[in-house]
Amino acid sequence: MKKRILVAGSIRSGSTWLYNVTRMLCAENFGSVYGAWVLDYDEKTESAIHVVKAHSVEHVIFDYDFCLTSHRDLRDVVPSLIRMGWVSANPQKVIGTLDQYIRTHGFWKARAGIDVAYELILSSPRSMVRKVATCLQLDIQERQIDTVLERVANLTLPQDGENHDAVTQLHPQHISNERTRIQLSPSLIEQIQDEYADWQNQHGYF
Repeated sequence: MKKRILVAGSIRSGSTWLYNVTRMLCAENFGSVYGAWVLDYDEKTESAIHVVKAHSVEHVIFDYDFCLTSHRDLRDVVPSLIRMGWVSANPQKVIGTLDQYIRTHGFWKARAGIDVAYELILSSPRSMVRKVATCLQLDIQERQIDTVLERVANLTLPQDGENHDAVTQLHPQHISNERTRIQLSPSLIEQIQDEYADWQNQHGYF
């Protein structure tokens, strides 16, 4: 019987890493895996496992067997969004975007088997891969974790001007570096900290 796995998280919070790890873990266990962005998803595709990536709640109009989500320090979400060109540094625009971020995260967190912190993806990727495998009830070996980590590390970004990759869901400029990283103004950081102190505290960022 076909299983459908939904990887649904707020934008710029590690959901693409989570999607690719999920897709690759399932490939290690089942071989046949179909992965897609929610708006490109064809549920008639013949494969034992479907892994679908989504952000917006209204785009998910199908049932799923597992749901996984992720979150990130809001002070890092904002510069990532600005760098991608998806929001301006205007404080009102930022606050509106973060309000939606928190609503979306809360919706998916209530339905997810795991909520992975972006910071742990960076600091403890092996542990996070194991956590994903446990959530999906997969019997995974250490050598398979090695394979998944190596494959994720070797994913390549599309060239500038190209669309996102239909398989990996990576965008051009998806990953920042020292040259492209955005620094927020101290006043905007302070506003984020004041406005979202409860959420930040709840997730261990203060």
